[in-house]
Amino acid sequence: MLRLRGRGAGGAALSAALVAVFSSGAANAQPPPTTPQPTQPAPPATTAPAPMAPAESQPGVSYSTTTTTTTAPAATTAPPAVEEGEEKPDKRTDHEKVDGGWGVGLLSAVELRPLLPGPAYSEQSLLVAILGARTWISEGFGFEVGVGFNTRNGTRADDVQGRQDVPEPTTWGLALHLGVPLSLYDDAHYQFLLLPELNFGMAMGSIDDDPNTPGDQAVRSRAQLVGGGLRAGAEVQFGMIGLPMLALTGTVGVRLDYHQASVEAAENGVVVTRVRRGFDASTSSFNDPWDIFVSSIAALYYFQ
Repeated sequence: MLRLRGRGAGGAALSAALVAVFSSGAANAQPPPTTPQPTQPAPPATTAPAPMAPAESQPGVSYSTTTTTTTAPAATTAPPAVEEGEEKPDKRTDHEKVDGGWGVGLLSAVELRPLLPGPAYSEQSLLVAILGARTWISEGFGFEVGVGFNTRNGTRADDVQGRQDVPEPTTWGLALHLGVPLSLYDDAHYQFLLLPELNFGMAMGSIDDDPNTPGDQAVRSRAQLVGGGLRAGAEVQFGMIGLPMLALTGTVGVRLDYHQASVEAAENGVVVTRVRRGFDASTSSFNDPWDIFVSSIAALYYFQ
């Protein structure tokens, strides 16, 4: 009987080992049992943009299906464009706007001093406000001229009861002013200036006879003024409220005046002429508080 080699106890052990190996490989090859997982809600479906159908080719018309997303740079504010026919902003100062124009208004004031009859021949103060015009020939150089007049008369009651009123002096005053304003510096609405000036004045007066006294007591008086000075100050123009043509000037300074006055009056039946003359030098001064408004402040309105 033919016997196979390897069979017996050793062959059985080998066979058992092979069976175990193949059994474990088969077991590993089988998928493990799946554990049921909890059902989670599906995310909402998004509708994808449908692809554009290719357009039919037409003559002279082209289509593009490419969408390009770009990030635009931050917009910058551009200065407003000036439309055609619209005026550009005027950046000139108020003083430059009146260059070449004429301004009219109150310029200055002078004081005349005619004499009154009496023991001391006291002086009568007659203030003459000057109205005139100013022009700026260039931005820094100007010229002004003005005239003024003042008159005064009246009566006073006699101290003795039953007597007539006594006439007061009747006086006329006339003045001429010449000035050369010099602009040293100007800004948006103001300027600093120097004002050299010349003033000429004349006054004439008379007193009628006293009706309570017999005889001729006629009195005649005259006064002359020649003077000059130098003032400094500032001029404000009201461009900040839309009125650059309106100007207000305030100045102070020094002046030198020559006064001469005479009076003719009867003394003991004889007509006597009294004369007083002399120089008067001073800084800006005011006999009355309101004199500042006619002596140191000028008001002008410019016309172009």
